[in-house]
Amino acid sequence: MQRTSSQLAQLATQRLLALGALVTLSASSVVAAPLPAQDQCPDAWELSPSPAVECQPGSFTQQAPKLRHFRRADLKVRQYRFSRMGTKRIKIQVANIGRRAARPTVLRLTVRRIDGTPVGRMIRIKVPVIKGQQTQWVRLNTAKILPKTVALKDTTFRIDVDSTNFVKEANETNNTTWHNL
Repeated sequence: MQRTSSQLAQLATQRLLALGALVTLSASSVVAAPLPAQDQCPDAWELSPSPAVECQPGSFTQQAPKLRHFRRADLKVRQYRFSRMGTKRIKIQVANIGRRAARPTVLRLTVRRIDGTPVGRMIRIKVPVIKGQQTQWVRLNTAKILPKTVALKDTTFRIDVDSTNFVKEANETNNTTWHNL
């Protein structure tokens, strides 16, 4: 079956019209498509200002958002109190603000200044298991590392809970507290 040139031209025209209709339909759906939310772009990509392109590579100078690990433990020194009984004793409240129980860990108190003189005297104690959303008081006697005439509250010291990074935490940056800094 042979086709004439007029039939071939007519068939080609119909195909071009069909192709043009598809292109128009595709272009209109791209323009009319709603922009994706920021969460729908892949990692390190952000929304594009152009409506024709949904996502574009993001700025690499920005820091990647930190993942929040809500189910992990998160240790923090909530408060500390000096003892009325002795000038070298302290009571420290360690809080687990995460949801999961924190394993036993180490609390470190480092005296950094005594009467304006830089020092690096350190004492460590064990902190027991703390369940999620619970607190635990820990007592510490610094008589071994301080001179007899110096009270602990007159020094500059730092308290680090989980100083050995033994507990995998949701936020590792909130483990330190200073006194008289």
